[in-house]
Amino acid sequence: MADDSPFTAFIYPDNLEKPTLYPIFAANGEVITRGFPLAPRPNEPTDHPHHIGLWMNYESVNGLDFWNNSSAIPEIKKNKYGWIKTTAISETKSGTAGVIKYTADWCDIKNMCY
Repeated sequence: MADDSPFTAFIYPDNLEKPTLYPIFAANGEVITRGFPLAPRPNEPTDHPHHIGLWMNYESVNGLDFWNNSSAIPEIKKNKYGWIKTTAISETKSGTAGVIKYTADWCDIKNMCY
């Protein structure tokens, strides 16, 4: 929440390759993140399925691509991609300054985490 209005949610379901802030609302309450692929809207682009909300990661860590991983990657190529798995949330705070502190493991297809 920001000034008693929705701002965003931190989501990290098992079916996403990384945690993300989604959806994000403008000050007027309008959703400013696209819906695809989580909640597609009519006439919306369907490219870049890894662009979900607002997230932070890197393309190359220990030889794995954490940036581009999404449901669109063929299973045969998944061994080149990584998953960021949230393991704990230690702090959240809403208001004029929002805070989220969490712990995550960066893992490969075999669930080997670093």
